[in-house]
Amino acid sequence: IGAEQASAPQPVIQFVDKAGYTELHLCGYSRVGNMHQVSGLFFSHHIDVREALIYTKRDTNVAVDIYRLVHQPPHLRDSKPVALDEYLKQELTQEIRELMNQQVTLNEIFTRHHTQTKQQWTVYEVKVNGASHKNYSEIVVKGEEKIGFLYFFSGILAELGLNIEMCKCSGLGAKITNHFYLTPFASPEFVHQQIMERLKM
Repeated sequence: IGAEQASAPQPVIQFVDKAGYTELHLCGYSRVGNMHQVSGLFFSHHIDVREALIYTKRDTNVAVDIYRLVHQPPHLRDSKPVALDEYLKQELTQEIRELMNQQVTLNEIFTRHHTQTKQQWTVYEVKVNGASHKNYSEIVVKGEEKIGFLYFFSGILAELGLNIEMCKCSGLGAKITNHFYLTPFASPEFVHQQIMERLKM
């Protein structure tokens, strides 16, 4: 194991049960693709992200992520979504650590859980603001409320090399509205074009 990987601190993971859902608190170093990997892990377990918040402290590059989660496995699709059980929490904890420490890839996680990734998610609107906040560029996306949407769209941002420093994502009701605040980029028009091209594919 390389010295950098060996000395890297373990992410701090905490689950808090609420009325009807489970809140996951995740603390670790910010890097491009973190949200895509973690939300992909949720997708592989049929976990819906009802709300997601990220805050990154720039002087330390430490990010605190909060995910509000419900479990809705396919064989209980018509039932009311429920909070995560203890077995699922333990499995998520192990796999988050594996992903963050680069011991396993997201594709290997999908293979492990027989996840069908060839699905479609509907995007209604994408807005890209280069200077909506002095220290951030902003992307606002509205889309269909469907398990895996956060994994899908954050994957596009990761592919473009955009780092999510803060976000506020809400998925209650039939429509999702996600606000991503990213490390500043120079050309909002170019980023918007790149996103739209990937959505067409």
